[in-house]
Amino acid sequence: HHRGTMAPRVHAGAASIYCRGPLLAAVQEARLFDDSKTFVDLPMRSDPADVAHAFAHLEPGAAREELADFVALHFFPSPDAALEPCSPPDATDAPPVAEMLPRGPAREWALALNRLWPELTCHTSESALSQPQRTSLLPRAHPVVVPGGRFRESYYWDSYWIVLGLLACGMRTTAAGVVHNLLDDVRRFGYVPNGGRVYYLGRSQPPLLTDMVAAVWAGGAGGNEAWDWAEIERALPALDQELAWWASERAVPASPPPLMVASPCPRPHRDGAASSPATGGAAAVNHDRSARGAVVGEEVGRAPSLAHLSRFSSADESPRPEAFREDTATSASAAHPGRARADLRAAAESGWDFSSRWLRNAPSVC
Repeated sequence: HHRGTMAPRVHAGAASIYCRGPLLAAVQEARLFDDSKTFVDLPMRSDPADVAHAFAHLEPGAAREELADFVALHFFPSPDAALEPCSPPDATDAPPVAEMLPRGPAREWALALNRLWPELTCHTSESALSQPQRTSLLPRAHPVVVPGGRFRESYYWDSYWIVLGLLACGMRTTAAGVVHNLLDDVRRFGYVPNGGRVYYLGRSQPPLLTDMVAAVWAGGAGGNEAWDWAEIERALPALDQELAWWASERAVPASPPPLMVASPCPRPHRDGAASSPATGGAAAVNHDRSARGAVVGEEVGRAPSLAHLSRFSSADESPRPEAFREDTATSASAAHPGRARADLRAAAESGWDFSSRWLRNAPSVC
């Protein structure tokens, strides 16, 4: 179920409403919604410039009721207006993975999970495709499989596990579409965003796109569903582009520590007996290289600083729009609130959801 050769260009105006500005701050600080994510997922009824112009005519410090009336007038009441459910064309009641399991609870559990695919698969609505500037959703050319609940959009590294699950259920067409959407992201943005919303632009997640391409290629079933070498060749430039983004935007030099050897390595004599280096104790190498490329030498030294480490990072010190109140509260007591908010964004880029794993005394939490 392909919906165009390329998802439409996201209008920059959407970010002026959903990612920054006085309207975002006013609505979030007024707590119009229990969840900070709700507001930034609501599609607009008109263009961003018109919404911003109307908001500018509200009295400064408008009451909560006025803000609620404004949002009701200028935004649709449900985030689902930008998405439409769709049935995966390759869904089956008898997935291959279930047939491999013995009859009983394990197979029934697998079949129950398989029945969730139609509930979690959706595509961008026609209105969002034609007017992408009115929604925070990043339009997609192919159907997406969402995590569900409050998460009504695709996520980068979640998609890896989704692709493996789809392939295990024989849903190769849907799996290929999920991967094509992410390849389109790289071609548009230079990287895969954290998730399929404009407020996720600027940060990514663990780069598993190459693994997804390999999985879909290995899981091809012939005909139009198979990813042959021509398909792989079309994907390679995007994979190279993503790698270049991580190398340029997230890499830092990494100097390895001195190479210490806990105990000297015995040096064999010609008569077969072994002896240790005369220096004794801990030894290190000086990094002279033999013709075979081996590191040789016995003097204490430091490995050459040739490595670069790509790490999760962010220079954006504003609150995350989807967690505006939470980030504001968390950073309020920090010595450097802006840096704390940037660290929250970097932590979100890691893909690890916030839980007790982030607490200093996590074992003491009941």
